[in-house]
Amino acid sequence: IQMSSKRHIMLSYQWDNQKLVTEVYHRLSAKNIPLWMDIHGGMKGHLSESMAAGVENAAAICCFLTPKYQDSVACKNELTYAKEQDVCIIPIRLVATWKPTGWLGFTITGHKWIDFRDIDTNMDLRIQQLIAEIQMLVGNKLDCFQGMKQWNFIHDEDKKEEEHNEEHSLSISEYESKKKKTNYCHFA
Repeated sequence: IQMSSKRHIMLSYQWDNQKLVTEVYHRLSAKNIPLWMDIHGGMKGHLSESMAAGVENAAAICCFLTPKYQDSVACKNELTYAKEQDVCIIPIRLVATWKPTGWLGFTITGHKWIDFRDIDTNMDLRIQQLIAEIQMLVGNKLDCFQGMKQWNFIHDEDKKEEEHNEEHSLSISEYESKKKKTNYCHFA
């Protein structure tokens, strides 16, 4: 299978959430963000090879978390392989009364998650947050963000955290050292 070496954002989800993830796909595509989604041209040839190529060419993987995602062998394989390949993971929570545990809880520990639990009433806001997170974490790996200013989008909880962090600010070298130790999204 010959796939483009251009980087993309991979959308990883359990099929019960296909309608929502398709809506996210269309909204991000409208902003010229390169995406990989199985039903939108991502699957070519053998299933395992297509999924592996999707992960290997990903700048980041957005995983849409639900109990069924956690129970899915295919979703587990995608996310585990992404972590092994040092692909940036952007967890997106969809269920208000549920918290990931087991392999999924362990895999996303230390990653900032995006709150899509109120997506029915806040789709525009949540898409803006997701774009800002993608740009902050991997914008330098995607052509669509080249020459753009960083999205200056912070919601209330982040403002409180930012104010707290300013009181205990780290030098750039301390931050870089901490980032490497915690295995946050970084690229060699």
